[in-house]
Amino acid sequence: MSESSTADATPVATEPKKDLLPALPSSTIFLINFGFLGVQMAFQLQSTNMGRIFQTIGLILIT
Repeated sequence: MSESSTADATPVATEPKKDLLPALPSSTIFLINFGFLGVQMAFQLQSTNMGRIFQTIGLILIT
C-alpha cells in the first residue's frame, strides 16, 4: 500500500517542453534589428549634440 501511494504522489512529466521561444520569420527578425539600429542612431545623434548644448549653457567639460 505504501509503494502505490508514493508512486501516485510523484508527478510524472509526460512531454518535455520543446521550445519556449516563438518561431519568427526572417522578415520580423530583420525589422527588429532595423528598429534597434534606428534607436542606436537616435541616441548617437543626441550624444553628439550634447557638446553644443553644454557650450550654449556655459558648462566647461574637461576631457
